[in-house]
Amino acid sequence: AAPLGFGSLFTYGEWEILTLFVAHLGPAEVAAWAILGSIWEIFESSTEGCGEAAAIRVAYHLGSSSPHLARISAYKAIIIGVIIASLVTSITFMCGNDLPTWFTTDPYLQKIIADCLPLVGIGNLTMTFGVICWHLIGAQQRFAFATTLTVLITFSVTIPLASISVYVLRLDLQGVVSSVVFGYATAGTVLSCVLFRSKWDTHASRIRRRTDTAANGREAQ
Repeated sequence: AAPLGFGSLFTYGEWEILTLFVAHLGPAEVAAWAILGSIWEIFESSTEGCGEAAAIRVAYHLGSSSPHLARISAYKAIIIGVIIASLVTSITFMCGNDLPTWFTTDPYLQKIIADCLPLVGIGNLTMTFGVICWHLIGAQQRFAFATTLTVLITFSVTIPLASISVYVLRLDLQGVVSSVVFGYATAGTVLSCVLFRSKWDTHASRIRRRTDTAANGREAQ
């Protein structure tokens, strides 16, 4: 529970720090950033569902001493998740300039949001890939390791790039959104490397030992 709690805490902390950077751009950008956050939450809901379902399936196979099936299920989950993310992104792109009008009537805000939507769509793909890999690593009972990697990438890639884009390069909101996309892409790459190099037999044996130990403890009581 602790790694999951810290992961959620750092996620919200990252978003609040980025909001401080956006505040330097102006009040209109802050409003647009809040609307983009709402759109991003819609994307995250489908991503979290895919990740949770995949983690349950993989954990089941690992607990059943079926590392081969666990590995296949993990790879299938990544493919399915990316396909779903691609469909969601395609729908977003098809909505085009009409999507901002659903959230605000201000023409200036609509323009800012419309300019950022292509980046948000790309970010949805990278975010989905990384989040599903995070869940799958957690299914191996390595939530703490996956969360630590994610936090390190956030504060070594996303936050520095966002600060440079705002205070050094003086870019608009697209600079901050691009920083988030780069952070998601980096996290997805690192987590996927960890996942693809996993020793599934070792994780299955370890989880099985823990399961047997817990079962023996309950019987003894």
